[in-house]
Amino acid sequence: MIPARQLGIAAVPALLVGLAACKFPELPPLEDDGGGTDATPVACVDMGPDSPDPSCPPDRPLCVDGTCGGRCGSDADCSGRPAVQSVCHVSSGSCVACDEDDEQAQPATSEDDCTNASSSVCDSTSHTCRACAEHAECYLGVCDAGRCASANEIIFMSANGSDGANNCDNPAPAAGCLTLSFALGKVSTIRKFIAMEPSATPYLARATADRAEINGIMVRLIGYGAELRRSGIGDGEVIEVSGGASVVIEGLTIRSATGAGVGIGIKMSASALDLFRVRISANQYRGIEATSGGTLHVRRSIISNNGGGGILFDGTSFVLINNLIVGNGNMNTSAIGGLDLYASSTTTPSTFEFNTVAENTASSGTPHGVRCNSVQTVASRNNIVTSEAVRPHVVGGCVHQYTLFGRVWISS
Repeated sequence: MIPARQLGIAAVPALLVGLAACKFPELPPLEDDGGGTDATPVACVDMGPDSPDPSCPPDRPLCVDGTCGGRCGSDADCSGRPAVQSVCHVSSGSCVACDEDDEQAQPATSEDDCTNASSSVCDSTSHTCRACAEHAECYLGVCDAGRCASANEIIFMSANGSDGANNCDNPAPAAGCLTLSFALGKVSTIRKFIAMEPSATPYLARATADRAEINGIMVRLIGYGAELRRSGIGDGEVIEVSGGASVVIEGLTIRSATGAGVGIGIKMSASALDLFRVRISANQYRGIEATSGGTLHVRRSIISNNGGGGILFDGTSFVLINNLIVGNGNMNTSAIGGLDLYASSTTTPSTFEFNTVAENTASSGTPHGVRCNSVQTVASRNNIVTSEAVRPHVVGGCVHQYTLFGRVWISS
């Protein structure tokens, strides 16, 4: 090949002749999509100026001078059509199933076009009814496996609310009940969701100086944009989960528990705890302490700056995926650094994957990163674990694969 800088003007005609001889593949013709100004004309019976005609395509619902081509301007222009074409999407002029954008309209109102519980959200692209994918898509803020929960299933909380008899029934902004302990007293087999209104003001665990206790019940707590602290003066955990409870907590920040040896974000025993996108930080002792059996799932969460270590787990099995466990423990008194994991089950596998365990510290003789004492072989893959230069990153029976280990200098 001749370098470009040596290709002179005299070579241009030859180059053009060569290009002319090349045969490039022909692109197929564009297919008619059935709509728009270039769509095939469709005849209709003109019943008056720009009259609706259900026989016209939904993107050209009006009959104009004997041809389908007018845009709808209101729901009346979509009358006589199937339910999936009964609503006018004004900005496009098409008759569709619904006109919201990735949200549920207020239930039981004239604007609620998606009345099926399993498909109550209007998709912003197709403007058809679909299942919810996020809590924010639901009018009351709770999406449960594709279904927007109804008001009689939800306990509402507000940092500006109060603990009154029926306050937990009120979804209005700045209404709802105030403390988590009071809200937990309203949980039943039907009302198993607690929705916390986002607030810059921290929520309190209880009206008196104590923790929020979740004992033997099934509950799902949704707290995106909310923060929970222990109430009043007194040492201890922020939340205690016990008695075979089954608990899911999403989006909530749990912090500032006080007390040497007792200031824990969440203390769990013999229960099932699932944490998703939570932040547990700045607790004087540990972030999470889960003992006496049970299961712990932590996903896409941050466990940080807890004075006595990140997570202590002594139970049946655990699943820790895609978390940041950073800045926990101290060089003088911490029995654990990032994590201390023990799973007693030989049949239920435990998983530790895609986590970053970094800049944690612990007292002499303890790894700063992960101590894994499980009787089973734990799948530990695709993690990042750092440790101070003179300490081991990990100890115990976990088999670490595809994991990056690094050294850092941590001042005492």
